[in-house]
Amino acid sequence: MRRAGGMMRLSTRGVTRTAAITAVMAVTGVVAAGSAPANGQQVVKPRLDYTCTFSSGLRETGMQAGVQVAATFPEAGTVGQPIEATGTGLTMTLPHTAIASLAKLHAVTIAAAARLNTKVAENGASASNPWSALTTAVTPVPAAGSLVLSASGAVSPVTVHAPGQVTFTATDLSVLLTPRTASGAATSPPNLLLDCNLDSGQQATLATVPVAMPASGPAPRQPGVSGHGAPISIGHVRNAGKANCPPYPKNGYALNKHFKLPPYPPGSTIIYPTPQQACAYIEGFADVSKLGEAALIGPGLSNLSNGLRVVEKMYTHPTSVYLQDNTAGQLYYKPCATCKAINGLPPAHATFLTFGFMPTTATLQITEVGTLNIAAVALHTELTYTRIWSLVSIRVSNVLVNGVPLNVGSDCHTQTPFKLVLTGKPPYELQTGGVIAGTATIPPFTGCGVGENLDQIFTASVSGPGNYTQLTQGNLCTVTGAGTYKCPAKPPKKVVH
Repeated sequence: MRRAGGMMRLSTRGVTRTAAITAVMAVTGVVAAGSAPANGQQVVKPRLDYTCTFSSGLRETGMQAGVQVAATFPEAGTVGQPIEATGTGLTMTLPHTAIASLAKLHAVTIAAAARLNTKVAENGASASNPWSALTTAVTPVPAAGSLVLSASGAVSPVTVHAPGQVTFTATDLSVLLTPRTASGAATSPPNLLLDCNLDSGQQATLATVPVAMPASGPAPRQPGVSGHGAPISIGHVRNAGKANCPPYPKNGYALNKHFKLPPYPPGSTIIYPTPQQACAYIEGFADVSKLGEAALIGPGLSNLSNGLRVVEKMYTHPTSVYLQDNTAGQLYYKPCATCKAINGLPPAHATFLTFGFMPTTATLQITEVGTLNIAAVALHTELTYTRIWSLVSIRVSNVLVNGVPLNVGSDCHTQTPFKLVLTGKPPYELQTGGVIAGTATIPPFTGCGVGENLDQIFTASVSGPGNYTQLTQGNLCTVTGAGTYKCPAKPPKKVVH
């Protein structure tokens, strides 16, 4: 019987909403698309064709969508210095079939958060650099014709550690749509996740940037060697490069005693094998029930001690067996190259329509408290379910209300950590990945506001039960032992259900 797989958990959530408290200032603009580039820059505006499918919320067949990407890259770079793309964004044109789907939901406006995955490559090494902070304004849904959504936002810089030609290439695209009715109420479902695959046969290179050694720098090195670690760093997070998984604690991870594992039959045998280090990526979305809106999450990486405990009960018939396989782990994220890793996810960026009419954007940092537990349960040689327990906390920052900064301070967070329980059912299993989902109750907020207390605003608009999270896990990479799965771990494939 195949060993039941667990999964990786994740944290969630949610969001911000802030205040009417100074809607007094007017809307601020975005960077003008027609601005002339400065000397030493290259402006790129490729148009790409995608095939998109609603992977949640609606059961629709694939639709064609045109996407124009916009960015300004430097003409040249220097080893060890960040290459920053500015003016980044995309304009997506969805066909009439999408309008018809939204009409069925009685949607009259829509907002969206987009994640454009890009590949950065140099000298045979490559890394993924998701453009995850792209958001739109609230956009009217036209009565006929196509729907045009324009999203913009900052992206992480890229640093390479050897001279060469660095190429930036667009790959797949995820768009989280948040439709609203004429009254400003959420539709049913409140969020639609659109997964888009790049059509084949296109030139999807965004830019090529030659990178040279500094005038008085060290001698060039071979990619992937020396003290620099990985040859390509994304943002402040050093990409894993050829490494299979993040650094592993000396004694691995222990099961979290605060979570009660599933009961097992009397007479079961419990063994504690030597666990294997493993890791996997997760990404997806989490909504805020009160707002009827959601934020894209990840991709984040989780580091695991796989197979810490095995519970087995054999019955008379050789195929009658109860098996429970337990794993522990933590999320892994480095906010900067020299920073200590934290147990959390990369910051999420979201736009919400607060008070039914006011566009609010914020950065959400999800962190994990303690370790997560995974229990995969099988009956009669078949995996029945996998459950993941974790405690998480949300911190809110960089809040804009109607384009105007709202000073929430540096310590606006949920009052206490809250439990997130996610469940995956076949075909999900830990080794191959798949979809896990669950709901959480968000506690009140504290520490919000400078000069005035904004705790109640966040609590009233965000805190409460029924906040849904759906995540997709990629392949599991097992570092040691027999049965090693594909390494390194990769962001998950799209799952349509």
